[in-house]
Amino acid sequence: MSAALRRAAALLGSRPWRFLLGMLTAAAAIVLLLTVAVVAAGVAPRIAGLKAGPQLSVFVATETPQSELEALQSRLAALDGAPAVRLIPRARAFAELSARAGVAAGTETRANPLPDVLVAQFGLGVEPAAVERAAAQVRTWRGVDAVQAEVGWYRRLAALAAGAGVVGAVAGAAALLLAAMALPAAAAAQVRLPREEAAVLRMVGASTSFIVRPYACAAALTLALGATLALALLAVALSSAQPQLDSAAAALGSTFAWPRLPVWLPIAVVVMAAVLGWLTGWIVTHRHLRSSDAPQ
Repeated sequence: MSAALRRAAALLGSRPWRFLLGMLTAAAAIVLLLTVAVVAAGVAPRIAGLKAGPQLSVFVATETPQSELEALQSRLAALDGAPAVRLIPRARAFAELSARAGVAAGTETRANPLPDVLVAQFGLGVEPAAVERAAAQVRTWRGVDAVQAEVGWYRRLAALAAGAGVVGAVAGAAALLLAAMALPAAAAAQVRLPREEAAVLRMVGASTSFIVRPYACAAALTLALGATLALALLAVALSSAQPQLDSAAAALGSTFAWPRLPVWLPIAVVVMAAVLGWLTGWIVTHRHLRSSDAPQ
């Protein structure tokens, strides 16, 4: 095997531009595929971890007794989608409004015109139409003055998420297809076995495996080095993007970190690229040998 590796290195060194082009082609295909996978792995948990969905604000009539208020809260919590319901008491709302207006407590005795408000918080995944149906139903309840359904932004978010899902699926499929086409082509480009050379090797008694092995090694080295370059480029790209992502997340009051990749994953990527290169080189060289052995 060491002789085959030396011969493979000599083959690659004799055609440096072809080797460089093949390695860069493999690196581009692999880095694109890995970028799509890493971005999907980083974004998907964020979306799954979101809790806030659309809200239903129910304004209760001011003369509603406490018992009826509690009954309304229970009925809201039993709606389809099982929203979490919280009460904003009219006294607290009035105190907060007064504080914002700069009115000190006890400065002036005024009637509180604000109603009690029940806020039903739905989770992500609920259909906007279901929230609108719930709002229409709640409006008919006794003790309810008004209902405000905040579903416009949620409808836009659902459409955006659906579009992003389609784009992500298309990008992933395109990256996978590109890798499936580019990697074997980059490996096969390293196999150039002239008919005359094959005939001479056959004449001196070289076995098929002896002839094939250096070319298979050359193809495997090309893809393995391309995968190593792709991993290095991906690491640089992710670290360069981290400050901008940190700033964006801080503006939203959150944090962002790329998913931690297992140690074995980069090794597995390089090994799989080398195996694919070896198999491609082996198959292509065998074809060249069959062609050279065929009668003219």
